[in-house]
Amino acid sequence: MSWEKVNLFEYLGRRVFMDEYGFCRSELNGVFINDINISELYAYNDESKRYERIRFGNKGNYAQSLADLFALDIAQCSLRYYNYRHHNEYLTSDQAVSVESKTIKVNLKTHYYVAFRYNGCSGEQHADDVIELSSAKDVSKYFCWFEEGASTSSFKMAILPEVKVDDELYLVGVGKVKVSNLVEYPNKDDVVCEAIDVEGKKQNIKMESEVFYLPYNKAVDEYEDVNKSLNELKLSPYVIRSREQNHIYNIYWNKIEEASCYHVILYKYIELRNRRRILKIVDYEVDRNTSFLSLDKLVGANFIFKVKAEDRSGNIIAESRGAIDGSPCDFKK
Repeated sequence: MSWEKVNLFEYLGRRVFMDEYGFCRSELNGVFINDINISELYAYNDESKRYERIRFGNKGNYAQSLADLFALDIAQCSLRYYNYRHHNEYLTSDQAVSVESKTIKVNLKTHYYVAFRYNGCSGEQHADDVIELSSAKDVSKYFCWFEEGASTSSFKMAILPEVKVDDELYLVGVGKVKVSNLVEYPNKDDVVCEAIDVEGKKQNIKMESEVFYLPYNKAVDEYEDVNKSLNELKLSPYVIRSREQNHIYNIYWNKIEEASCYHVILYKYIELRNRRRILKIVDYEVDRNTSFLSLDKLVGANFIFKVKAEDRSGNIIAESRGAIDGSPCDFKK
């Protein structure tokens, strides 16, 4: 699944991504026509020949309900009858005063996240907004991004050392920001770069900031190298790790007749916030008559081994995905 651009009013009450707030949920907090609460207004019913109280949003589609309001014959109770009739469900024509030149104001309360925590829970705050609509067409101007089942884990953390000026990112607690300046690092404030949010305010992004790629843009794939393969079955590499203190790794693969040499590429998989998690360490070249490499003194775990076969013209004719222990596998997306 992927994020799709949708109308904001159709997705009220659901988790969405908005440039102004980031990952959030908006809910209806009141609708006013010419500054009159919609709960006090009536719409003319051609069948009953009377004005009936507006039941806004009964069909569940707020976008369509808002657009329909502009086509309705709307009235409020005459002051002459207000004290007696304002709780009634309908008005007769003589009790109604027409509401002309409709301007609709929609009050929204938006709950947005100010922190993503490792246990999946997030700090939350809310903001109040008023959206003013002058015509039915205005309803379609407001949009957000939606993905079914989205959660805080749906966002891909940005790799800050690779950020460039003009890159657009999601800074948690702020929303979409655009990188305006790279800062010399390290510095006393631990700032990596400066950015401007959608309101034009300056934001500092630090190495420990919760900053992600925008969900509707293609993110950098830091696992691309270790996930790439070609004729992997021909090589069928296998990694065996010694559990003793010398940390010996043995890498085996099948010989390929056309190969002039093999390459065993060593990577280190590191879990660091906002920094590249796959580090390429070294490329070992192995003779065509050998299908084995042994390495020792590799302290720790999470070393990834990838095997390539090269022909006499220097072309890669087979390439495996990365393997930590055992056979190659797919790494995180």
